[in-house]
Amino acid sequence: MTGTMLPSDHVKYSTIAALGLAPLLKRRILSFWAGAVLIDVDHYLWYIAQFRDFSLIRAWAYLRVRHSRRDKVKLEPRPVILLHTFEVLLPLAFVAVRSGWGKAMLGGMLFHIALDSYKDWQFNGKFDREYSLVGIIWDRIASSKRRRLPGR
Repeated sequence: MTGTMLPSDHVKYSTIAALGLAPLLKRRILSFWAGAVLIDVDHYLWYIAQFRDFSLIRAWAYLRVRHSRRDKVKLEPRPVILLHTFEVLLPLAFVAVRSGWGKAMLGGMLFHIALDSYKDWQFNGKFDREYSLVGIIWDRIASSKRRRLPGR
């Protein structure tokens, strides 16, 4: 068992949550579910950018291995999972308030992030993700400077 939510976990828990919220969501149930599951497309986009490979099968295999190792070692480069960041979610929230479908989708995305955060906390005792693009960039700059320091 890994300290990371895999897409199959997100499908399972998001389906349960969507069914539980069905009386409240009504026809927007699919929008909630899509937001909760499809937010992970950013992992696939990161894989494409990193390896210039569009194979879903190889991306899935790579990401499964990467997630299974994540608990044991700090792997570089850490993926930039853009759709999970505040800088993307905040503008989406402003758009979503005008639409019931948008609110449901945003709710699904936030549910997804809550699952990720819970899993991180459960296995690592801390939140082990950067949910801010600014934080990701800052971390990359700081780690590249640490690697260039003499005597390290």
